[in-house]
Amino acid sequence: MELNEKQRAIRDEAIKLLEEMGYASMGMWQVEDVQREHKFVSDDEAMQILEDVLCSDYITEMVFQQIDIAVKEMYSDEKTDAGLDIPYQMYEDEIVRMKMEGATKEEIQKRQQDEDKG
Repeated sequence: MELNEKQRAIRDEAIKLLEEMGYASMGMWQVEDVQREHKFVSDDEAMQILEDVLCSDYITEMVFQQIDIAVKEMYSDEKTDAGLDIPYQMYEDEIVRMKMEGATKEEIQKRQQDEDKG
């Protein structure tokens, strides 16, 4: 479906709003993605197919597995955030909570030192 300028502006604004609300919008699918290979499928049928596929247990499980892998990669020993020298295992508990609450590098390192002494 070819969008006119007004439709593109509305789409872009809708995507911007979704992103501001915390939704990831880079992997959006359209009925055309189904109809490209299956031209006989109606718009309503294509939307149902997309809903069935994207909400399937398999896809949901794969997404959560990939999220876990990405988090582990982000917080591995080799890739600690902002140069923090804290092993991944420590992030699993208190350190993750501290980062999510906006703790500074120094506060996290102090917590690590206290843990080592303790």
